[in-house]
Amino acid sequence: MHYRELFNKVHYGNQEIFNKKLNWYFDIKNILYQNQSKKKIISETNQLIEEYSSLKNLKEKKKKIFFKTKPISLKDYVNNKDLKFKKKIFNSINYLTKKKIHTYFNHFLIQGSLATKDYKENWSDFDSVGVIKDEIIQNQKQLIRLRDILKVFYRRILKFSKFQHHGIILFSEYDLKNFLPGYLPVEALRGKSLSIFKPSIFSVNKILKKEKNLSKEILLGRKKYLKKGIRNKYYDHHVFDNKKLSIPLKDNEKTLKQLFVHIGFMLNIPILFLDAKGKSSHKKNSFKKFYLIIKNVEVINFIKKHEYLRSNWSYFYKNNISLNKKLIEYLGKNYFSNCLKTVDYCLKKIN
Repeated sequence: MHYRELFNKVHYGNQEIFNKKLNWYFDIKNILYQNQSKKKIISETNQLIEEYSSLKNLKEKKKKIFFKTKPISLKDYVNNKDLKFKKKIFNSINYLTKKKIHTYFNHFLIQGSLATKDYKENWSDFDSVGVIKDEIIQNQKQLIRLRDILKVFYRRILKFSKFQHHGIILFSEYDLKNFLPGYLPVEALRGKSLSIFKPSIFSVNKILKKEKNLSKEILLGRKKYLKKGIRNKYYDHHVFDNKKLSIPLKDNEKTLKQLFVHIGFMLNIPILFLDAKGKSSHKKNSFKKFYLIIKNVEVINFIKKHEYLRSNWSYFYKNNISLNKKLIEYLGKNYFSNCLKTVDYCLKKIN
């Protein structure tokens, strides 16, 4: 089920569904491309408020995990290399500062390659994590106002991150007090993220039960999409402008953004696998750990093929819209079948 379909009914007392709704409500795909009426936005806003008030503290065994946030510094970024690109990043952050984003969030962290400074121009997107204050989630006008602020923010991001396809990863204060298995690992943030606020303590109460793991569910969900795509000869995941990616890939087809998103997912397999195995890691460190555990040459080489693509994107990159022969030939005729085999093998190793 797509996240937007969750708004078709009210789900009381369900933290996982609420978090999915919260993230979809503020997602770039929803805010920029759904063209919702004001009435629809108000309805979904009220749903969030109603469902959030129904959540009760979970009486599960928990472990407190915390770290002190490190502020982002312009000095760390300003040099002659990629200066134009870096200025666009900070212009986006400055916009949030001017809009007093600290009144909406307890935390706003930059993560991923922008934080670790191993980003690739024309590839890297703006990865961020936000913790929305309780009083904001409980206020209709404030939620809609924050939505308007992020609409402008996302448009600014698209000026330097042409393939940006997701919004901020969002948590509520309730989520931090009842941190579910499968949520973004805290290990992915500790020492590997930068705050746009002053230093503070980022603290979560991580639930220790293992009955359900969201990372494994993500892999299972993608397996279904891949099987369906190979059968139907088109990929029905993260569709942009109603153009579905053909299987096999076709030269000059205007579906590069959809393929880019999928390639990004394949690069997330190591971190999803490790989290599902209870060995959470930061994405940058996840590949070596994954290769040591998986011990399958075919799988390792296939993931490394995606690593090479990311590192050498400028060689394969033609424009922001269309597939090209160079990229298609590199991925290979049986690309999606190999993706399915890789995901399937990883799931078997998790069980």
